[in-house]
Amino acid sequence: MWTHTIATILSIVAFLGGLRVMRSGLTGLAQGALTKWLQRLVATPSRGIITGAVATAILQSSAALTAIAVGLVAAAALHSRAASPSSLAPTSDRPSRRNC
Repeated sequence: MWTHTIATILSIVAFLGGLRVMRSGLTGLAQGALTKWLQRLVATPSRGIITGAVATAILQSSAALTAIAVGLVAAAALHSRAASPSSLAPTSDRPSRRNC
């Protein structure tokens, strides 16, 4: 029982540490042309959904795309309004649990 609790706590700490490292890396990238490029890609909700779908197809992981979007928002490279459609696109094609 205690080993599961300790493993869970250590996993959460490792995940949050990884997010912090990713945030600092994205902050460095966000100071250049990346911010302008990303703002153009997600300028409208439809562009954001298309960008999110393409990025998910390339990464093959909606969780990774959502984590990257959170990191970009934390690094001030994206506004939260612009990041929402790009992280909603990967989850919109999942089948509903009711249909299974």
